[in-house]
Amino acid sequence: MSENLIANLERLTANPTFVAALIALVGVIFAAMVNIIVNYHNAKALRKRPFLEKQLELCLEASTLAAILATTRNEATFKLARARFLELYWGPLSVVEDVAVEAAMVEFEEKLEGVRKTRPGLPLCGLQIPSYDLARQIRTLILRSWSIESLGRVLKDRPRQRSVAGEAPFVEAAPALAESPVQFPIDSPTPAAPKRGRS
Repeated sequence: MSENLIANLERLTANPTFVAALIALVGVIFAAMVNIIVNYHNAKALRKRPFLEKQLELCLEASTLAAILATTRNEATFKLARARFLELYWGPLSVVEDVAVEAAMVEFEEKLEGVRKTRPGLPLCGLQIPSYDLARQIRTLILRSWSIESLGRVLKDRPRQRSVAGEAPFVEAAPALAESPVQFPIDSPTPAAPKRGRS
């Protein structure tokens, strides 16, 4: 029986048409397997995309608000930014942030409360470094989330110095605040924030 099988295989492999058909069949099977794997990975990436886009949007808004709180000289802008910052702090950002961004948010909020009590005037220059640190943590999260860590090596960390009160950039109005879904009357006091702990 095995001699017949060997003889049949030798006859088939001697036929160039059979060999070509066998190679084509192996190629088709290989291409189908690669296509299945690629489609699986693409579908997986598409499922993550809405979350990643929302994470990017909320993180950039939080960073922008922190920068406004650290640099604005306008009390009305400060109050609006503070209200929206607290909204992100207690709500939507908590859904998409990692532990490092959470810690930077908590640190910024604690510094905001402390600086606001000790220095009632604007701008609050003591928030510039915490704002910068928050932005760096957000950048790290975004680069990791979008799988572009190699860009982080190109954008090397640079130390940032706090400016003196007279050198803080003046912020007239922030576009992110105009689009904010929550608007507080300018005359209302800025609500005090309860402390958010790490979970």
